[in-house]
Amino acid sequence: MPNTTHCASVAYQDASVNAVEDEILSRVNGYRASGRSCGSRGNFGKTHALKMNAKLRCAARKHSADMQKRNYFSHTTPAGTTFSKRISNAGYAWSSVGENILWSGGAPPSAKTMVDAWIKSDGHCANIMSSKFTEIGVGISNQPSAAKHYATQDFGKPQ
Repeated sequence: MPNTTHCASVAYQDASVNAVEDEILSRVNGYRASGRSCGSRGNFGKTHALKMNAKLRCAARKHSADMQKRNYFSHTTPAGTTFSKRISNAGYAWSSVGENILWSGGAPPSAKTMVDAWIKSDGHCANIMSSKFTEIGVGISNQPSAAKHYATQDFGKPQ
C-alpha cells in the first residue's frame, strides 16, 4: 500500500480479508489464462496475468469502504467522483482503467462466489478478460453486524 495520507485509512486489513483479496486475483488470473466468452461483449482469448498494484488496491479498498460507510452502490460517489478520478487520487497514473463492484448481504462471500458473479456478467467479464489491463487492485469492506459486504476491482494500465 502506498505510504501516503490518502491511503492511510485502508493501509491495513485483517489478514483474512487480505487473503480473500489475493484469492480474487488468483481466480481472475485463472480465467485470463484460459480465455472466455463474455456473451454480448465478445470472446476473449488467453491473456497475461494481472499484477496486484498497491495504488489500485488503495483506490479499490477506499471505494468499498466508502460505499459501505455511506450506504450506496455505484461507480460514482454521491459527491460525483468517478472511478477514474478516484484511481488518479490514489496516485495511479493510467492510460486505461476499468472497475467492477459488487455487494452482498448475509455472510461475507467467498472469493469464488464474488469472481463467479462477476464472470457471469458480460460487462464485468469483459473487464476481467481485457488484455488492455496489466494491473489490478482488489478491495473488500465487510460489515458483519449489518450483513453488508462490498468488493471493488480496479483495473489499470499505467502510462
